[in-house]
Amino acid sequence: MNISRLALVAPLFLVPWPLLEISSIPAPDPTHEDVARQVFYAVLENCYEEGLSTEDVKILLASDQGSGAPQHFVPGCPLCLPVQRALTVYAGRPKLPGTKEATDTFGTGLSTSERESLRTSDLETRLSVLHDFVERSMQRRITLRRLTPEERRVVQSRLDDLREKGVAILKGLIDGGFSGTMAGAKSCPSCDGGSGH
Repeated sequence: MNISRLALVAPLFLVPWPLLEISSIPAPDPTHEDVARQVFYAVLENCYEEGLSTEDVKILLASDQGSGAPQHFVPGCPLCLPVQRALTVYAGRPKLPGTKEATDTFGTGLSTSERESLRTSDLETRLSVLHDFVERSMQRRITLRRLTPEERRVVQSRLDDLREKGVAILKGLIDGGFSGTMAGAKSCPSCDGGSGH
């Protein structure tokens, strides 16, 4: 190494190590859109991890025959939309290459009790399955991301804001005479599950 190169590199050794730590750089403040996108990623990833069957996903994505409104999602809800999108993407997944058996996912699927609950005529029972799946998905992603307590607080605050909007939309639809299946829902499963309520 010649003298000129040494002169360029030497100042790096004079900087205290704590100033070079990545952890000291403040994390960006996530927007509501950023957090909604994390919900999408969380649900899509967990669909693969748990190995939801195509039949179960089709039940969750079912629409009312008359209105065409989704049976398990609130139209216009900011937390329902990423969940619905993730399930739609997963439903159209291709076979995974490089495996001896033709497979398109990793896990073994929902539990027997959850699969049975999805096939009941009782709306709240079906919504409970969706709530629990979304909640597991978000808990898994937040744990994997290793968020600091402050980052968790910010994300939770954004999720609570989105949940508040979703609940207000559901109430507005019901008060306005909405006749879709979700008019009979006590709450929004994607909002409650995604925000941990």
